[in-house]
Amino acid sequence: MYTGLKHLHLLLITLFIISILIKTVLLFVDDEKFIIYRKKTKFLEMIITMLFLVSGIIMFTMRSGGFHFTFHIKLIIIIFAIPLAIIGFRKKNKFLVFVATSLFIMTYGIAELSTKRMKEVHVELPVTDVNYGKVLYERNCLTCHGDKGASQLNGATDLSSEDLSLFAISKTIRNGSVSKKMVGFKTLSEIEVNAISKHVLTLKTN
Repeated sequence: MYTGLKHLHLLLITLFIISILIKTVLLFVDDEKFIIYRKKTKFLEMIITMLFLVSGIIMFTMRSGGFHFTFHIKLIIIIFAIPLAIIGFRKKNKFLVFVATSLFIMTYGIAELSTKRMKEVHVELPVTDVNYGKVLYERNCLTCHGDKGASQLNGATDLSSEDLSLFAISKTIRNGSVSKKMVGFKTLSEIEVNAISKHVLTLKTN
């Protein structure tokens, strides 16, 4: 459900930004066409804005793991940009509109970057430490799989119900999933991959 909601959320944001861009261009090049477009799309844009905010709030409440720092950056920018855009378009203030539009484009760019491969995180613990694999898992896998492996965020597999061998888990960590929803962790050492794999095996519920 989360993955489908995320795709809907991204679609709504894309439509919102396209509309903002059109209004921004019209405001700068043809004031009359801007007024006409704004009147025709005002209600639709209001619905899209409301839906992408609601879907974002629902996704926020569904998350069981910690958020990547880029989420907080996007949230702050959006909170600042929306009222700025409303005031700018209402008063036809080109400066405010330009700033708001730039901020929206920035958040879209950050969203795209956050979908790319996350940087692998190594830990400063002895390999013999009993928590070595657990800490590596928390630093690299928690965001999507959750602490018990069953969160299934961003299309992640439910590790608590998968019947996988140590070799299969290690291969997936190294090369990524067949569905391509999970990318491979190329910079983790074999020892680190093996430690994470062993911890994943402990997540399987009876």
